[in-house]
Amino acid sequence: MTQFNNVKTEWSSEQVGVIIKSLANLRLLADLELVPRYPYFGDKTYPLGRCKEIRDAVFILLQEKLPQSTDPGLVLIRDMLSKGAVLNKVWGSLRDEYFQNAMILGDWYLDVSNDTVNPNKPRVEVLPLTDSQFYHISSFEQFVKIARSYWKVEVY
Repeated sequence: MTQFNNVKTEWSSEQVGVIIKSLANLRLLADLELVPRYPYFGDKTYPLGRCKEIRDAVFILLQEKLPQSTDPGLVLIRDMLSKGAVLNKVWGSLRDEYFQNAMILGDWYLDVSNDTVNPNKPRVEVLPLTDSQFYHISSFEQFVKIARSYWKVEVY
């Protein structure tokens, strides 16, 4: 996958854990707002199928809280932004199995809706982008392959 921006930052596993905890707290705040608005997606209960709504709500909370936060994980994110990293919302292929809404910060993959296919997975996942197996959708054929297996649809 091509880099979203040029900033390279190393976070230790302890720092990643702190960032996950901070993003999980924001996710809980987002869930409090989203669950009453989106209790179901078809016959699936929240959070299933709601990765876009969750990602967008946490993205907004990040924009609101980052400037003044003393939360250690948010401070680490703010520090990366101050070094020139850009926080982008993205949509693409996760392991060529799922369509996924996530965020990219520098060379890090931030998934605050990691449990929207399998609710038993952790809510938040933070990985180096190169380890995430998150890719752009690069062809119609790739889109069709994922759509057929993930959405259980026929594409013509």
